[in-house]
Amino acid sequence: MRELLSSYRMNQSMIKAFLGDLPAERMAEMPGGVNPPAWIIGHLCIAGDGMLKLLGQSPVCPASYEKLFDMKSTPTDDLAAYPSKDELVATYEKIATMVTVVMESVTDETLNAENPMEGLRQPLPTIGDMLSFMMTVHEAMHVGQLSAWRRASGYKPLF
Repeated sequence: MRELLSSYRMNQSMIKAFLGDLPAERMAEMPGGVNPPAWIIGHLCIAGDGMLKLLGQSPVCPASYEKLFDMKSTPTDDLAAYPSKDELVATYEKIATMVTVVMESVTDETLNAENPMEGLRQPLPTIGDMLSFMMTVHEAMHVGQLSAWRRASGYKPLF
């Protein structure tokens, strides 16, 4: 568990670094068609809510986030379509903290329970498998998207 949480925290610190010097007015830009930072962070918020639900916790995101940021949504370069950078970052950080706190005391019974997401049950049969995927692979994939966005937008690499 310690290793999983370390990786999750590392992803969070990279997201914070990638967004740190990014002006709020650039959050919806899509250079070369890449997903904009606003969509990426919003998507990670609803993914985090999904982890909270798997852990028996209540979701945090406003209902409007689902339509804006789920897997079937289409990112847009319209800044007005998104919540503010401050709201998105605060929501992401709140959810990530909650997931971390709950994971620090999660039971084996919860982790070994069947993954309720039927479409992902074959590759990720348990809640623990699903959480591990979400906290590492899924989160890191979107960290990579932020990195690609930065390069396409003319920012120098941070790492």
